[in-house]
Amino acid sequence: MDNELGRSFHELVREQGWLAFREREYRICKRFAGMNQSVIALGGGTVRYEWNTDILRGTGVMILLEADVSILAKRVRGADRPRVSPGVSLEEDLKRIWSSSAHLYRQAADLIYRTDTGRGIEEEVEDLLSFLKTRDIV
Repeated sequence: MDNELGRSFHELVREQGWLAFREREYRICKRFAGMNQSVIALGGGTVRYEWNTDILRGTGVMILLEADVSILAKRVRGADRPRVSPGVSLEEDLKRIWSSSAHLYRQAADLIYRTDTGRGIEEEVEDLLSFLKTRDIV
């Protein structure tokens, strides 16, 4: 989204609020829904909004990449991301999001895959490709 905006989404949220961000996110999801032969990495909050999952459902395979909150926090710590729950640690923010929305992430997923098992990225990619092959996707 940064490329499309010409600035970070943190700046968009700060200047125009979360609603402006979510509206732009929805327009992007509509574009994604029309794409073929693509891998699209959605932001962590995308599937928490039914309008996004409605537009994306049936357009491809949705894979939820799960990991322990401490690992997720380490992965996103360097990113310039606004907090959903300002005034708390990144770990606490992620815990709150997960406790209130885990069911939405899991409902949207065709596959739930753990990325914190110590396997290398090449092995994880092979696992995911094997799953997609069983569905005649690749």
